Formats: sequence, C-alpha cells, structure tokens
Amino acid sequence: MDIVPISDCGPPNSGVSLGDGSHTKSAIGYKVEGDTALRAENFTKATRHYAAGLEVVNDDNLTLRAELLRQRACAHLKLGRYDEAMEDALHSLSDGEDVQSRLSDGDAYCSAGSAAYHTRDFVNAKALFEKALDRKPDDIEILEQLRLVSVRLAEQCQCVYDFEAMASSASVDTPRVDVASCTFKTEVKASPGRARGLYATQAIDLGEVILVEKALCAIFEDETDAFHAVGSVLDTSIPNLHTVLDMSTALWKQVVQAATRNQSQADRLANLRHSYSAANLPTHDADGRNTLDIYRLHSVVIDNAFFCEHAVDWGFHRFGSDSIGLWAHASHINHACFGNGHSRFYGDILVLRASRPIAKGEEILTSYRHHSPTVAFEKQQKELELGCNSRYDCPLCHVEGRESDRLRWKRTSLQKEASQFVGTFAAETARLAMLRPRSVVTEVETLLCQIKKTYDSKVYRDLPRPVSCALSTNAISCR
Repeated sequence: MDIVPISDCGPPNSGVSLGDGSHTKSAIGYKVEGDTALRAENFTKATRHYAAGLEVVNDDNLTLRAELLRQRACAHLKLGRYDEAMEDALHSLSDGEDVQSRLSDGDAYCSAGSAAYHTRDFVNAKALFEKALDRKPDDIEILEQLRLVSVRLAEQCQCVYDFEAMASSASVDTPRVDVASCTFKTEVKASPGRARGLYATQAIDLGEVILVEKALCAIFEDETDAFHAVGSVLDTSIPNLHTVLDMSTALWKQVVQAATRNQSQADRLANLRHSYSAANLPTHDADGRNTLDIYRLHSVVIDNAFFCEHAVDWGFHRFGSDSIGLWAHASHINHACFGNGHSRFYGDILVLRASRPIAKGEEILTSYRHHSPTVAFEKQQKELELGCNSRYDCPLCHVEGRESDRLRWKRTSLQKEASQFVGTFAAETARLAMLRPRSVVTEVETLLCQIKKTYDSKVYRDLPRPVSCALSTNAISCR
C-alpha cells in the first residue's frame, strides 16, 4: 500500500463545491473567503480558497495574484508545509520600487525566511531575512529573526552552544528545543561489515562535543500522539515491548506526515538505511506530488529511531525510555559496548561527547545496550532485533553470545546478588559502616572474586568485563 497525497489546496473545477456550499466565484471573492478562514485559523480551508482564486484570477491582475500567493504562503506556514510556503512567497514577489510593492515584497521575503528557518536552512534564511529588512528597514520582527538566525549559524558552523540555556529550556512541557544541528566534525562512510557508519573528520579531545543534532521527528510520552498510535502487537515475554511498538507507531505517523508535507523532509528520509526490499518508488508522480512508500518509511523508523529520556545521561539504549525520535545523522552511529562517544538528550536535541580521545578518521561508536542484572543478553538481543532490525555485534557481544547458558546464569545470579547488596548498602551506608565496616568490604570483595572467575582470562584478555567493572567501582566506594 502506498500513500499518494491528494492536495487539499488544489483548485476546484467550475461549479464544484469547496465543501461549504460555495461554488466558483470571482478571485476577489475567493480571497475574502480565504482571509476569513485564515483569521479563524482554519488553515486548510484557507489554502483551498486561495488556490481557487489563483485558478480564476485574470492573468493581467498581478497584484491580486501576488496577494493570493502571499496569503496562501502564510496558511502553508501554519500547516507546516514549509516547501510550499517558500514557493508561494517567492512567486509573489513583484520587485517593484513603489512603497506598497516594497512592503509587500518584504512580507513575502519574511515568510520565505520563516519557511527556510523551519527546514533548518539557516544560510538561506539569513539571506531572505536580509532582503526582507532591505524592503522594511527597522522592522522589529525581522531584526529579531536575523538575531535568531545568527545564533543558529554560530551553533551550526562553530559548535557554539549555551548548554545551560538548552538544559533549562528543555522540559516535559517543552521538549522541543530551538537550536541548530552541528555535524561538521563527522561524516557518513562505509563501515566494514556494517554498511555505513559515522567517522570523525578531525581529531576530537576527551569530553569535546562530537555532534549536536535536532531530531527530524520525535514523540514524547506526555504528548497526545503517543497514546493514539494503533496497531501495536503485545509480546508478554518482552517487558515494555507494547509501549515500544506503540511509541514507534506514533513516530511512524509523524514521519509520514512530515514527508507528505515537505518534499525536502521526504528526501532526507529516503537517504536513511532501511531493510525494506521492495523496488523503490519514484519520489514524485506525473503531477509533481510526493509519492511515498509507507512500508519503506516504516522500515526507516524501525531501523533508525531510538529511545531517549529527557536530558538524562542514558546513552543510545533502544528500549525502556519515555520518548522516541529519529536523528538522521546520528542514526548512522554503530554499536560497541564500550565505544568512544556518550550521549545526552535535551528534549529533542542529542548531544554526543567523546568519552576518550578520538583520532581523525576513527569510527564513532556508542552502546545501544545496558548490562542489566535483570535482563539477559538474549532478551536484549531479541528486543533489538524486533524493535530495530539490528543486532548487538561488537567483539564483547560476540564473546558473551558464545558463552554457555550455565555460565551466564551463574554470572547473572551473582550480579543480582551484588546489585541487591549494593542497593541495601546505599540505603544503610552509615549504619553498616559503623556496625561492621570491614565485613562490608569483605562481602563485596568476595562477590567480586566470584564474578571474576566467570570470565575466561584468555577470551576476555583484551575486552572489558562490564559486571566486574561495575562491582569494582562499588567496592571502592565501600571503602
């Protein structure tokens, strides 16, 4: 099944109803109806009336044609149809030098600049707002837009961010943060055995920002859309999978909407990896409208989206969080249990920093999984396969996958015991330390020794031992 969007702003034929009992009338009549709908915030109806007016307006009435285009551009902006808003606004320009023409063109350039800003094309937005200011000098709104664009360009081109302001602006109530993406320190290249990966284009120091990216689309659990997705499949053997699928479906819906509204978004989505094997459809049909294969878009979501939490250091763990998003550039990052990047989310903004020095040309890697004492490796692997059509495939994952069930059961049991002990210790630190300080340390060291014995020293010679490392940290804290 494919989606072929049928424009709801296309012109009606002569005598065809617009859905409100009205029929073909004069261009000025359609403009009046469109303006009324626009003021009433019925933006879809407004675009239909403006389109009808453009169909019947006389070719020599350039002023009215330009007004219809400018007004339709405003309605398109409100509907999130930024590509169409840009096109209408630029087509409305008269380039006249009289006062009214310059003011009207200033409004058109302002609408076009807003459309470019929302599609994150800040270079073009700056040029358009400057042209608007030339026609409307000292306009406060345009000056403010130019200030915002300058901030976005500094973020995008120089990686200059106010992270404190970003953290304070991102909240459950306002999860979408207005900042630019900065990805110039990385590039997408072929990754041996993994199709594509993300690589450093320059040396990156420990703690330095690798990239900042705003989500192409994102769904947050507190939003209505997250609870209106349908078609989830419940597998009771996997905790939280119902929520995972429901959130993924909600994101899929948003991705389809974004792709149908703007061809520029559809083009970005088309470049992401997917496992859908059907023949690719053309992106446009004969009439120039977007043609979308929704099964392919579903595969894009499944293969590239990941879960996150609001402004929490949680890494790229793909399950168990409260939000899901699609970060187009970061989606190319491959998995390693102990990679070189660590992520933090500020609403729909992903910030990736280097967890160790990274050389130019080195692949950027981060962990998708969590080494949980309560979730077995096989279950995590199954979750990733079902949710993201991928597998944990770093060297540590391969070694853990080859271990016997009995050995992993023993290590998991010890880890559960250690976790319970550490939890008890954290809750009663002062009391335990006063009553039996040495016995506390001895108990931790005994558990640590038992866990270390579950790791084959030859097999794990060059590999980290996550359970042992975690408990070692707690043993140090006990001292």
